Amino acid sequence: MVPRIADKVSLKHAFRIMCFVTCLYTMAISIANAAQPLSSWTFNDADRPVKAVAIGDSIAAYPLGSFVAFLQAACPRLEVVNLAKPMLGAEAIRERFIHQVLHNPHINLSDEQEVWMIYQGGLNSVEEPAMTNHHIRWTFVDAHRAGLQVMGISLLPWGSEHDRRWREINGLKTWYHTRQVVDFVMGRLSPTDALGPYATTHPARWQAEELPDIAVDVYNSALRDREAPLRQLPGVRTMVRQTPWIEPQLHGLSQADQEEKINTYVRQTLALPRWFMHARFQASDHFHPNRDGHRLVAQLACDQAPETWGCHCSAIRDMRWNAQQGGLEPVVTLSSMRHP
Repeated sequence: MVPRIADKVSLKHAFRIMCFVTCLYTMAISIANAAQPLSSWTFNDADRPVKAVAIGDSIAAYPLGSFVAFLQAACPRLEVVNLAKPMLGAEAIRERFIHQVLHNPHINLSDEQEVWMIYQGGLNSVEEPAMTNHHIRWTFVDAHRAGLQVMGISLLPWGSEHDRRWREINGLKTWYHTRQVVDFVMGRLSPTDALGPYATTHPARWQAEELPDIAVDVYNSALRDREAPLRQLPGVRTMVRQTPWIEPQLHGLSQADQEEKINTYVRQTLALPRWFMHARFQASDHFHPNRDGHRLVAQLACDQAPETWGCHCSAIRDMRWNAQQGGLEPVVTLSSMRHP
């Protein structure tokens, strides 16, 4: 009898803690949204007929020459308002998009000739990849239903041997989580594989509004340290075999199939540093790119941009940051493209 009472008390206590944490999280999102007045921005450049909002986290919010700034500097028909904000996960990014764009009384999206959402985010919630994809998917749906087109830019390479999430066999799970979000944005996964428990009532195929119109893979790109040395990890096979999330996958397999699967996981674990961001593109840590990293992201996005943006992508290579002016130069203009 005593153990049962203790179990009931502990369950009740855990439930109260869960409710308390949920309330705090909801309050944090509400406070963050309230701190951003709806009247804080509007489109204001009549010479740039194509409009865009950039939404994401601290990567897109980089203030000293982000990929967003490079795109606007290289595409003279495009006006971009950067609404990215540090420390936001996928759910908070969606809330910000709804609050800052869809509920903004100072813009009328239907009055604009062409409007895009440039999305790059999800790293802050990547440890829950199915949930992250669920909220990214609904952000894409929200944008499409409001008449926007969507450019989805994948997560960037990231990782470090000094980050506990990447140490030893932990890194393999982190890599799979990251790939799940990247591959969803790129349209490579089925709804079941991308959304997991969030796909229980989802049709077998995606609807067009759930995926970006343009998907840009910057994860498997020159940002990666492709030539990094392989890990030296003694006992890695034993680690793989005893890993809780891998062990169930081996049940029911023949010995040969078990060995093949284990060999795959071993190779992937040892090669993880080759999926980290190259040091020459890192800023202050292993997941924030410096300006040259942003330059490369912008180049990859620009190469896939629609003709309506009027981009001169080759100009990105020679752009420099003017600290006094607080911007990139030279900026491509329509007149400079007509008279090189």
